[in-house]
Amino acid sequence: MVWFVTLPAAAAVGLAVAGRPAPLPKPAAGHRPVAVMKDVYPFLKKYCVSCHNDAAPRAERSLTGYQDAASILKDRPVWDDVLRHAEAGSMPPAGDRQPPAAEVAAFARAVRRLRDRADGK
Repeated sequence: MVWFVTLPAAAAVGLAVAGRPAPLPKPAAGHRPVAVMKDVYPFLKKYCVSCHNDAAPRAERSLTGYQDAASILKDRPVWDDVLRHAEAGSMPPAGDRQPPAAEVAAFARAVRRLRDRADGK
């Protein structure tokens, strides 16, 4: 028996087509998609990239290249650390400008929504 899968059907089940990853599923009703340059990167720019940049990355980690969903999703272990440090308050370090709890929560929520959407949740 031969099976034929249409492109929309392949995308719906998460199959890669022509070497490209399947598109992200649409967000649930009432949820807008995460806009990395609006919802994630401003936090990084304000609190992180002054130290974690390409010129002199502290802890050998630059966060300047994470300006789209694909780059964040590709480096999930890095983002596990970023979220852990931000939520624990260990980054930025004591003595540096600290984000308000509401900003940390909004940042973490945006990153998790991005991941959940990519995972089809």
